[in-house]
Amino acid sequence: MGYGYTQSAGKTLEYISDAYHAKGDASSNTITLNGGLWGFYEVTTRDQADGGISGSVHRSLTEKEKEYWKARGLKVSDTAVIKAGSFKISGSGKVVRFAGLPVKEINRAIGYA
Repeated sequence: MGYGYTQSAGKTLEYISDAYHAKGDASSNTITLNGGLWGFYEVTTRDQADGGISGSVHRSLTEKEKEYWKARGLKVSDTAVIKAGSFKISGSGKVVRFAGLPVKEINRAIGYA
């Protein structure tokens, strides 16, 4: 059993995946976020009432965050991530929110001023 979304929402997510794809990573959902951090998104497998897409965004740790955890005796790898927030793309394809990405810039690029 799957979930559905509109073609417009799917095209917007595809645009984000292509435009913000983290260089050198083979995963289609790995993206470069504001501030030079990398991260990834996970799509919620529930239908949205308007045909949109939603999910969560996770990001890599900053150097300061790594130092904080290392100072407390934890081993921190370069692949450690924390939840950065969520994302929502409406059924019309407009980005409502996307943690770590420039929403206004994306909406302008896909035709929403």
